[in-house]
Amino acid sequence: MITYSKFSTSTEERTSEYTAQIVLQINRNLERNLEEMKRFSLMPLYDNSVLSILRELRSNTLSPPYLSTE
Repeated sequence: MITYSKFSTSTEERTSEYTAQIVLQINRNLERNLEEMKRFSLMPLYDNSVLSILRELRSNTLSPPYLSTE
C-alpha cells in the first residue's frame, strides 16, 4: 500500500509539472504565432508591387474598390 501511495503521489507531481511546462510552451507558441501574423500583415506595406496596385485601384474611380474575378 505504501508503494502505491508513493507512486500515486509521484505521478500526480510529475503530471502537474508536465502540465505547467505544456502551458508555458503553448503560450510561447501563441505569442510567436501572433508576432508572425503581425509581421505578415505588414508585409504588403513594404511591397512596391502591392502598393502600386492599391494606388492604381484607388485612382481609378470607374473600377470597383476590389479586384474583379473576371
